[in-house]
Amino acid sequence: MQLIDMLKEAVLRTGCRRHEHRDQVSRLRRPRPYRGRTALRPLPLGGVRPRHRREHTNATFAARSTELWGQGSTAVTSDSTHVRAYDQNLFTEWLSLHGGRGVLIYWHVEKKSLAIHYQLINCTASEVAAMVEGAMQHGTSMVVEANYTDSHGQSEIGLGITRMLNFDLLPEIKRINKVKLCRPTAGDLDAYPQLTPALPRPVRWELIT
Repeated sequence: MQLIDMLKEAVLRTGCRRHEHRDQVSRLRRPRPYRGRTALRPLPLGGVRPRHRREHTNATFAARSTELWGQGSTAVTSDSTHVRAYDQNLFTEWLSLHGGRGVLIYWHVEKKSLAIHYQLINCTASEVAAMVEGAMQHGTSMVVEANYTDSHGQSEIGLGITRMLNFDLLPEIKRINKVKLCRPTAGDLDAYPQLTPALPRPVRWELIT
């Protein structure tokens, strides 16, 4: 099947053309031939409204065949992506982590490679807040029970917040051999033999209270 046929079929099945507006530059136009190839007008990231994105995502979930894709996932992975932008763009910032100018887009992607949420974040903003917001406010039919992230998307406060919000934060922690944890109670010193070096003291529940 040619790419243009796949695009046409996606448009017909999702009904995304009903979201077009005359004043938007992100409308689908009839393909025009260009040097023997099919050319389409680009769809800018900001041209898709959140409600439309959610409808497209839900339509993809509904169209999936369990025989091919298996049962639906309840876990997502989240991370930021550096997108280069022109200096004249008001959102352009210098990203010290990536060593260049641009913007940061924070993505939540389920294991079948479908993005359920994305947001533009400040280059100096905490990715923990973006991680929590995307997992809770994605607005799709997916039930998020776990979120995988890197060291930038986790913190002790983030782990506590996600616990209260009833989904698991599963981070890949840099220098995990240097991390110090706390035992749930003062006793049970042998309850976690593999973690003994990282458990110097129990949780101070009285301080939390």
